[in-house]
Amino acid sequence: MAANGSVHQKITVWEPLSRLEFRMVRTTLVRRWFVASMVEEFRLAAASDGATRVTRSTTGRIKACLLFAPLVKLGLKEVHRYIFRNCVTV
Repeated sequence: MAANGSVHQKITVWEPLSRLEFRMVRTTLVRRWFVASMVEEFRLAAASDGATRVTRSTTGRIKACLLFAPLVKLGLKEVHRYIFRNCVTV
């Protein structure tokens, strides 16, 4: 099942070459009815081989019944797979 729609986000923390954090402002994704809030964070760190390690964390709050939590989690994984399939490597 592909994710279709858009997610509008606001940058809340910007530490160049170190950290980026943003929160969801609104979305047109069908799962929006179950998500009260969503915050994403990227942390960058130098690896021993000279590469850059990127760590992504997603924190969300469910506003619907907790029975829906597994479905929302599955949906978020699908959204992330969609995003990473469409990333451009620089």
